[in-house]
Amino acid sequence: MNKDAIRAAMKQKRRGLTEQERQCKSAAIGERLFRTAQYRHARTVMVYLSAFGEVETTGIMEHAFAAGKKVVVPVSIRESHTIRPSYIASAAELAPGAYGIPEPAVIAPAHMDALDLILVPGLAFDRRGGRIGFGKGYYDRFLEQVRAPKIALAYSFQIVSDVHAQAHDVKMDYIITEGELVCCE
Repeated sequence: MNKDAIRAAMKQKRRGLTEQERQCKSAAIGERLFRTAQYRHARTVMVYLSAFGEVETTGIMEHAFAAGKKVVVPVSIRESHTIRPSYIASAAELAPGAYGIPEPAVIAPAHMDALDLILVPGLAFDRRGGRIGFGKGYYDRFLEQVRAPKIALAYSFQIVSDVHAQAHDVKMDYIITEGELVCCE
């Protein structure tokens, strides 16, 4: 399958999950994340704000706040197809933003060097760390500028044999599903 076919198949599979399945799988993924050294040692965690059937991150964000971690979320800059990281102090600061994805109403810029861990969404991944997003390159442009570990959160069906990664595609360090932690090659 090419990237467009993989995107379409993954969107359909995510839409096929019931809310209960999504919540159950997301909770298991969150618990697996919380046990990783990367999460436990991180002082500042960048958490994507879930939309479109992605692994739910509200519980992860709340866990990070409760653990005394600083939380950073992405703000989409549509004109340049880039991401601007912003600190938030609570989920109450969020409102619908670009593409209907929650974003902070007021941006509190975070420096990329301050990020200790980045949680990354996507439509499909392979075990080598390859990732397919929605195709606009927001995360690839952002991730090529940061050094923090990159952990993709995904349902197990989102891991495919090959995403046909290209040179500009930034690889994940780890992928966490409801069933496993994948250390990417």
